[in-house]
Amino acid sequence: MEEEQKRNLEEESRRVREELAEETHDDRHGNKRYVLIFAEDEKNEKYERQRKEFGSDEAGLIDRDLEVKSFIRSESKKEFEKRNVSKDEQFTVILVGKDGTEKVRKNEVYELKDLYQTIDAMPMRRKEVERKHESK
Repeated sequence: MEEEQKRNLEEESRRVREELAEETHDDRHGNKRYVLIFAEDEKNEKYERQRKEFGSDEAGLIDRDLEVKSFIRSESKKEFEKRNVSKDEQFTVILVGKDGTEKVRKNEVYELKDLYQTIDAMPMRRKEVERKHESK
């Protein structure tokens, strides 16, 4: 029984990763990283703080090819299901890499310095920075 549950969980996880990768690569926005913010409603205190945090450094987001997308449960139930955000989760932030895979999932406000540290440590980001310095 446990083995079957484990296989089912692995299969579901693989399916979600594939869907996310497919959607991100097929997305009309090009090759970007995404920060997805999910909240029960717009009055959620963490949601408000997160939007303010991400709005405080647009240049840093642009430099890292980051696009922020917000979803409210009543307006985006399908997105909540696609990203496996459960009904118990009032607030969730997901970082999706350029390869379309989920890199980080948090239920707390994701501070910009922590987000940037995570992204700047990624091999693809390091190559981007190297290319920028070489072209100067």
